[in-house]
This record gives sequence, structure tokens and C-alpha cells, in this order.
Amino acid sequence: LRVSVDPSTLAYTVTIDASLQRPAGTQRSGTLVSQGDCRYASGESGAVFSFGAGGALLGGVNAAAGGGFVPLLAFQNTFENSGSPAVFNPVAGIYDVAGIQYGAGGSATRYAASSRVRNAGTFQHCQDASTGGFMTYDASCTSTAKGYLAYDTTRNAFDLMVTPPTGGAATTGGTPGGSVVFGQVGAVTVPLFLIRESATSFGLRLYAPQSPLAPGAADGRFATATSAGTHGTASVMGTAFDLDGSTGVLAYDSPVLGVAQSAGTAAGQLIHTAGLLGILPDAGAAFQLGIRN
Repeated sequence: LRVSVDPSTLAYTVTIDASLQRPAGTQRSGTLVSQGDCRYASGESGAVFSFGAGGALLGGVNAAAGGGFVPLLAFQNTFENSGSPAVFNPVAGIYDVAGIQYGAGGSATRYAASSRVRNAGTFQHCQDASTGGFMTYDASCTSTAKGYLAYDTTRNAFDLMVTPPTGGAATTGGTPGGSVVFGQVGAVTVPLFLIRESATSFGLRLYAPQSPLAPGAADGRFATATSAGTHGTASVMGTAFDLDGSTGVLAYDSPVLGVAQSAGTAAGQLIHTAGLLGILPDAGAAFQLGIRN
């Protein structure tokens, strides 16, 4: 999708470029109303738009059906390689992944994994074979999915092509499986995978580097948007975590590098990159996005 905001009038337009739930080109428009702290009320069924540093925007758009809103994350600047289609070196890396997966009837489940994006534009997801969650990336992982990326100039995003999970890393053929945006938040690349496998299998996945996450690196106050269509707040201060008034104590680099495990009434897991949080609570909404404000 694309989001445009007029800085003088605060008029906004959200344009859906690709979706299995609504026609391409669907638009939602309205006017933002300031709530302070770079937060703005919208006409999207209660969604609050929050502007973060480096050109990141957290908001929401009316759900295609059933009322409420679904969260959106947009970037003012993104990586593209239309001039050199084989070059993915600037965004290649090994990542932790947190997100949401929707199934039949709109059922929502949390998604946690590791993933690698390679210089050739291929990718591989890995989930722990016993827990279905985070794991240290291993090219030989057994619970895996593979594919490759190709830039689509009509969408200003990468097409995600799914290839067989066995064998080598293919860069041709495959089945369309969604889109990928590499947001540029300041000097940091933030991959965002938008999964569109079928009308009963779709979701969103936020990536953060699978590297040491030290206490203090994610400190701040965050505006949040949940997969349940609500908005709220979170704060991180060292090992102290607060999620809408529930509190937790964070253990960093647990269960893998780059993930923080929260124990307490705000139990769950989170990842952080460039002032953005991906939160997987043990209770409540399956997934929350956060942006430092």
C-alpha cells in the first residue's frame, strides 16, 4: 500500500496496491487530527497515526470486513534495485522475525522465526521444529520456507516468489506469495514481508537483525497498534517493560540473539529495530507493532 499525508492540511490517502481482500487501487481518505506527541486521530475506525523518526509511520486502515482497523507500517524511503536487479547486498542479512498470520475465517496466530536474505535476492525462513518459534538461523533447518524477490516498479515493492523448501536457492519460477518492502529508517534497513499466499493464508512480518540486543538499545515510549484493531502504548526502560499498564521484566537475547523475553503480567517476546517494536504477547492480541514517539 501507499500512504500520502499533506503536511499543511493533514489530509491523508491510503491506496491499496495489492490485496486478496479488496480490489487493487482501493483508497481510503480523511483528515488527521493532532493528539500531541506526533500522534493523530484518523477516520480509520479508531486507528491512530504515529510518526516516528527517520520517516517511519505507524497507523491503520479500515478492515476489509467485520469493522475495526488493521495496522499499517509505512516508510518515507525504501530500498529498490531496479537499476541493478541482481544487487541485494545492501539489505542482505540474518534476521529475527515477528508477525501475524491469518487463516480461514480470519483466525489470527502469532508468527516467530529467523530468516536470511541473501545477496542474490533469495530468502529462507526457519522456525524451531519443536516450538514453531524463534531459532538461531540455520540453513539446514527442517521447518523452512524458501523463495526469492524481484522488484516490481508498478508497486515500488518487491514481489515475493515462493519456491520448494528442498534443494538449492532458486531465482526463477515459483509461486507468487506476497510483497516485500525494505524500509530505510535513517541509516537502518527494516524489511517488512507482506504475505499473500491465498485468501485464507496471509499476514505481516517485521524483521530485526539477529544480533545482540543490549539493555537500553530499545528504550523509549512507543505508540502501538494491534492485530485486534486497537491502539495503545508501550515503554521499555532497561529491563522494565510496560504494555498498556501491564508490566514485565525483560531478559535480552532470549531465546536467541536480538529477542527480548518478558516475564510478568506483560509476558511475551519482542524484537526492536530503528525505533520499531514487534511484540508477541502471551495473552491478548496475537501481535502488536510499536513506534517510538
